[in-house]
Amino acid sequence: MERIKRSIFAVMLGAMLSPVVQPAVSTGLVPQGQTPSVDQIIDRYVEVLGGAAAIQKITSRISKGTVEIVGTGASGTIEFYEKAPNKQMHLLTVPDVFTSYGGFNGTIGWVFDQEKKKPTELKGKDLESLKVDSEFYKAIRIKVPTSKLTLKGEEKIQFRDGPRQTYVVEAKPETGNSRKMYFDTETGLLIRQDTQDSSSEGKTSVREFYLDYKNVDGVMVPFTIRHVEEGVTMILRFTEVKQNAAIEDQKFDPPGPKVKS
Repeated sequence: MERIKRSIFAVMLGAMLSPVVQPAVSTGLVPQGQTPSVDQIIDRYVEVLGGAAAIQKITSRISKGTVEIVGTGASGTIEFYEKAPNKQMHLLTVPDVFTSYGGFNGTIGWVFDQEKKKPTELKGKDLESLKVDSEFYKAIRIKVPTSKLTLKGEEKIQFRDGPRQTYVVEAKPETGNSRKMYFDTETGLLIRQDTQDSSSEGKTSVREFYLDYKNVDGVMVPFTIRHVEEGVTMILRFTEVKQNAAIEDQKFDPPGPKVKS
């Protein structure tokens, strides 16, 4: 459970930093029977997002909702705050199970120790992973020079409403976690992402599904995220998303005295 609590950073940022705009008309990448290049897949993704200029008009986001741990009967609440270029803070509470509270202020990554009632500053792999995941405009920075992208082929993914064919693109950045991104061949949308979560405890596989897209200020965001890790499934359901909301920078600083690990 401790690793899952820390991975809330990646869950939220992997999805909420990937706003999606449904295209008015679904357009193909290449003639039928041909396989698109990685560049064509990513360029189309940015296009269906609304384009880089539209995405960059969003500079902050506040998301609130509920969390359910499938099969346990446990549920709680989630609050998530993001601000460009790379600040974020989350508070997830599941009564009688756990509370996860932490953030990144652009320099310091931290988690709040509920027993000691003090924040612990992240170091090493934990901090490096958080730095990468805290990029606010990650959706339009997939093709950065330091990330190696490879088309791994096509794969069919089963959803409740039926199967979807996807293009699978693997990204291996210079630092941070590698990931596989699954883009719907029909819409161009990113509908699943697999990562290797690196921490001081080692690596674990994380799988996220992005569902229930809704329009917020002209940009679509997933209001439901299914997160699967180490046999545990969490479902995040957002009921409120505010973009370009005013957020003070102090919101992302560790509260009170710090305890370095």
